Amino acid sequence: MKKRLLLLGLKLLWGLALVTVIAWYSDIGESWKAIETAGPGPLLLATLLGVLSVLLAAVGVTLVGRAVSDELGWLAGIKGFCLAWVLGFFLGRVSELSLPVFWRRYLPVPQAAAVVLVDKLISVTWVTVLGAVGLGLLVDPRAGLLAGGLGVAALGGIFFVMLSDSARRVASKLLPARWIELLRDLPNTFRLVTQRRRGAVVANVIITGLRAALHGVILVALMAALGKTLSPVVGVAIQAMITLTSLIPGSFMGLGYWESVYVMALGRAGIGTADALAAALIWRALNLGIMLPIFLFGWSQRSGGSAGTEDSVP
Repeated sequence: MKKRLLLLGLKLLWGLALVTVIAWYSDIGESWKAIETAGPGPLLLATLLGVLSVLLAAVGVTLVGRAVSDELGWLAGIKGFCLAWVLGFFLGRVSELSLPVFWRRYLPVPQAAAVVLVDKLISVTWVTVLGAVGLGLLVDPRAGLLAGGLGVAALGGIFFVMLSDSARRVASKLLPARWIELLRDLPNTFRLVTQRRRGAVVANVIITGLRAALHGVILVALMAALGKTLSPVVGVAIQAMITLTSLIPGSFMGLGYWESVYVMALGRAGIGTADALAAALIWRALNLGIMLPIFLFGWSQRSGGSAGTEDSVP
């Protein structure tokens, strides 16, 4: 526990150091003025779209979960995801492993973990493609091709480990014992979802694509609040780049990483550094603002009804 707290503290310090450098480089005074004069209408729109994005993500992963087990109710699935989403701000990507714990009343943990993996593979595929497009448009076409190639190679390696018996045997010797059961159950669950319940996977792919587009609209709204114009296509690409960057370990809540990508990518799109940093800070504040109601909604599942009652909710 002490080691984890120390690691979180180091990540926080590293993130704060990055933000300090970016703030100094971007003229934080001008950014603050831009925030103070931001239009309330576009900010409200961005907030509502942010909530909608979280709910869409919850629906997408719950669809896949219900394809494995009908005992997982809609409310239980969505509320469990909301709790895991809030934890993600404090624990990082490892918090996504908490979703199977929240679903354990309705779905065996190894199967639920496989469901989460399928959902994340779909998400990573989308952001890899869109992020590579963003790098190609805003930085250099060669950088986009390199990022896309590395992403495809990484995804191919994950699929190989999941479906290859020999690869899983080697991995089981390197991983802790608690992961072995997951590795054993993963191929069966993966095949069940992708072969017998393809409709749920297709729906998840569509929902994830809609969320990517929604994130682009959110960035367009943020720039409109600051009096700037941004192409929705560029907005989608930049948000995908930010999501890709968030996969890099070493920062608390992505602190410093988000801001760096916003300043760099928006700068390439013709937005000044002060406005780019202002957009990053506003988006972070909006995420923190919607966290409490989403957490309270998810926490209510602890006193919720039975699985049968929840299954009746559309």
